[in-house]
Amino acid sequence: MSQTPPPLDATPPVPPAPHPGAQVPASPSAPVPPHHHPAASQPEYGQTAYAGATYAPSASPSNILAIVSLVCSLAGLFFWFVAPVAGIITGHIALSQIKRTGQQGRGMALAGVIVGYSLAGLTVIGIVIYVIVIAVIFAGLGAACSADPFSCS
Repeated sequence: MSQTPPPLDATPPVPPAPHPGAQVPASPSAPVPPHHHPAASQPEYGQTAYAGATYAPSASPSNILAIVSLVCSLAGLFFWFVAPVAGIITGHIALSQIKRTGQQGRGMALAGVIVGYSLAGLTVIGIVIYVIVIAVIFAGLGAACSADPFSCS
């Protein structure tokens, strides 16, 4: 009474095709296909959300000078002239190292250089405006004192 399993290459018998227009009753043993909603589909248990997606650590770490460049340039918001200049210098050094070694961090180095130049330019413009205002004030005082020397004492 031992039954032998069917051979592995055997295909199940195919039922004959129904006549056109005839209704076919649903078989209770036939598998019911799952409802498929493309917008709300989720992966089955044990599958990843995206087929073939792997998360590996980056091959090369970020360049330290790129990070220093960005931090120094942003610190230039509080320390007006010294920090942006340090950001510009370290940013250019980081860009050359990244080009030579292929490390990560080019965006940070570039952002550090751009922010550094912007803040250094705004600092220079502020100093020029400050000097012009002081010169106008002293010129006005000098003109007032030369017209009436006794009022400036």
